[in-house]
Amino acid sequence: QQQQQQQQQQQQQQQQQQQQQQQQQQQQQQQRPQPR
Repeated sequence: QQQQQQQQQQQQQQQQQQQQQQQQQQQQQQQRPQPR
């Protein structure tokens, strides 16, 4: 049981990291000036 719990926690952490990366990418796009 302990091993399974640890694995689940690791997966959750990875998902959170992915979400953060996506947010950063979106912010960068917004900061870029729009071509006129």
